[in-house]
Amino acid sequence: MRVLGRSRLRHRAPRAVAATPRGSLLVELPEAPDGRVPAALTLPLIHGAPLWGISGDEASAFLAALDVAPPGAVLDVQHCGGGGMHALLAAVYSTRLVRALAPDGERAHATRQAAATNALPVVVEERPLARGPGGRGAAETLDAYAARTALEPAVLRLADGRAAVALLEGARELLSLRRPWVVLAGVPGRAHAEALEALDRATGLGYRRVAAGVLAPDAAAEPAYRRRLTVWQTAWQRLGQALTDQPTDRPTGVTPRPAVIDLRDREGVVS
Repeated sequence: MRVLGRSRLRHRAPRAVAATPRGSLLVELPEAPDGRVPAALTLPLIHGAPLWGISGDEASAFLAALDVAPPGAVLDVQHCGGGGMHALLAAVYSTRLVRALAPDGERAHATRQAAATNALPVVVEERPLARGPGGRGAAETLDAYAARTALEPAVLRLADGRAAVALLEGARELLSLRRPWVVLAGVPGRAHAEALEALDRATGLGYRRVAAGVLAPDAAAEPAYRRRLTVWQTAWQRLGQALTDQPTDRPTGVTPRPAVIDLRDREGVVS
């Protein structure tokens, strides 16, 4: 993904870019493996900075899971540390039902605004979920939410490592019966191991880590996943190689904090 200014393109003609609404940021997405070129995303700025950040490697890992998962919805469970961008990417690159659960009003509003601005079919709810097998107060577990809404997610995206492990403890029935792929965003290695342990406790059906932050419901899916992962990594790398390193201006005149959107996944792929 690349923040757009009036950058010169080295390897291809520039795309036509519509005027960016004030208080928003325009980012370019890579060509899909089937050759479709998605429109650039317009993302809202919150307090002068974009709300989301995602690396090319993280996006590739998530999109590869979308490609190989069985039919079903995408459930993007946001947390205070992140979320929302995966729901937007799922709506851009797939035809799956996409739902995003936001922990607070500000994040829910920003996700709705981004989905509406880009005409993406993302259902957004302000709904913090309970951690652990028992809900507290008005909060409900992932199991309770899936049962109440009859949602059948094929891909479950969770943000924040420790919170993800606790949420998985409240998703035992969902994991046992539906067996979704689980994508953990921005999670260190130790939390991956803890998440696998939580899945083992919940299901006993042997989820397997197939990439950084991606847990597959069985080992048989790993070869197909690895092939799609390579395809998506190549697509994101090509986007970076096609753009110059430094934009010459900013689309809105606002100076976002560079660390908020950290989109560098390797040398030559531009943040």
